[in-house]
Amino acid sequence: MISNLENRQSELSVQIAQLEADIKNGAGDVSELHCCIADLESDLAFTGKQLADKRLKLKTADRLLAELQDELHTVKEKRDNAQNDYHELTSKH
Repeated sequence: MISNLENRQSELSVQIAQLEADIKNGAGDVSELHCCIADLESDLAFTGKQLADKRLKLKTADRLLAELQDELHTVKEKRDNAQNDYHELTSKH
């Protein structure tokens, strides 16, 4: 999803640059080209907000995953210790 938004952002930037070049070169109706640029810039801003939101959610998910992995490691250590204690107790009797 993030790569799709990054691609979309890149495509919009290229389209805006092309329209700005068209204005500079006198290719087409300037007011129409400005309207198209405004629409593309609006879409670019929206895409940027979506991208920022997805990156924040990914960062949060990565943090939660790291926390869960730490908890799992702790639980496994406790389990291993309990198993060792059990084996020590049962092997003595």
